[in-house]
Amino acid sequence: MKCSKCGHEMAEGHLYCEHCGQEIQIVPDMDIEIENSIHETLSGLIEDISAGQKKTEGYMERGRRIRKRILMAIFALTVIILLILMYIGVGFYRSNSFDYQMKSAMAAAKEQDLEQAIVYLERAILLNEDDLEARLLLAEYYIREEKFADARQTLRDIIAKDGDNEEAYERLIRLYEAEQDYAAINRLLLNSDSNQMQEKFRRFLALEPEFSNAEGSYTEVVALKLNSHTSGDIYYTMDGSTPTKGSERYTTPIMLESGEYVISAVFINEYGIASNVVTKHYNIEVAIPLAPIVECMSGSYDCPTMISVEVPEASTVYYTMDGSEPTLDSIPYSVPIAMPLGNSCFKFVAYSEEGVASDVTTRNYLLRVHTSIDVVTAVNLLMQELKERGVILEFDGSVPNKSGKNVYIASTLIQIGRNNFFLVAEYYQDTIGTLTRTGSLYGVEAESGTIYKVTTDDKGNYLANPY
Repeated sequence: MKCSKCGHEMAEGHLYCEHCGQEIQIVPDMDIEIENSIHETLSGLIEDISAGQKKTEGYMERGRRIRKRILMAIFALTVIILLILMYIGVGFYRSNSFDYQMKSAMAAAKEQDLEQAIVYLERAILLNEDDLEARLLLAEYYIREEKFADARQTLRDIIAKDGDNEEAYERLIRLYEAEQDYAAINRLLLNSDSNQMQEKFRRFLALEPEFSNAEGSYTEVVALKLNSHTSGDIYYTMDGSTPTKGSERYTTPIMLESGEYVISAVFINEYGIASNVVTKHYNIEVAIPLAPIVECMSGSYDCPTMISVEVPEASTVYYTMDGSEPTLDSIPYSVPIAMPLGNSCFKFVAYSEEGVASDVTTRNYLLRVHTSIDVVTAVNLLMQELKERGVILEFDGSVPNKSGKNVYIASTLIQIGRNNFFLVAEYYQDTIGTLTRTGSLYGVEAESGTIYKVTTDDKGNYLANPY
């Protein structure tokens, strides 16, 4: 019997193999071929199991390597993703950081790269629309890059957000002024709610003329004044037509005396910009004074004559002696007037307290009086007397201690008592030729040539005193 473990021939009756110590199994002996077959089968099975085990270990090793590679790939990918996320995060921060965009704009401008600076500033404004300093800086860069349309729009946006931003107004107005677009400046200021800006840049404004009187009905004469508050001119019409630069230019108050008036006015500033036209309607209903009554009728006279005027109630009479139309600036009548020698044309007008003018009264006179001496002789006699008294130095009328001279004018003949006198008025003429009455009156007796000093009483009557 052989040991099942080592194949050593065992002695009969032994329970253990003397060679390997294997316990003897008491089983019947098998056929050797069957035993070999089983042995081969078991050996093959063991080999297959061993081979499978080795293959499995190979698979496991390969799996471990694959897992390691996968883990390394995942790690690398994770690092890459983190880097990408960090890059994206930094980019997102920069893209959405107002401060970063502003600093980048400054840096780009410092490098003279204004185009890139503009890009940064535009992004900064998108991030913070209320930062006006960024907009002002952007407008400056636009101007430096000659992007004037963009600069104007940016400055208008600033003004829309801050109507008192003086810097934005100044820059925008300078742009318009450089283009001579004064109409745009006028529109800008008219649309502004800032009184401060309108006042500061008033010279560019074309404001509507202001009327001193509201339109409507009046029972008195209206001295209508048109006002503007900046440099320029006002033009007006009185027939309702549209005023232009070719219309009447306003210089003095417009007198609305009686009737209906339609006054239209426009202001044109020094830059040629016209305001809106203002039109107002007035209805003036006032009493027209009576024309002055002149007692001395037109005609020829051969003796000294005083011209008296009956002044209408609540009126003042003004007159001229040369045929010109009398106005409020003419000579006011107060006492009878000595008729001038030769031909004369008097015109008289009455003005009411409301400033309404009457019709004009006209008188034409011819005064011829026969006398022993004429006017020229009378004046020469007076100047001779005045030279002897030291009032004048020479017959040219020069006077002591003055650069001008005295002028003596005799234009009329008056009667005092029974005598006729040439009435001579004294004037002072300065170096530029202006005549001013001194107040001195002299009378030269028309027959004898005697000199008198002439005065008037409170009723306007002449009085003669020997000189």
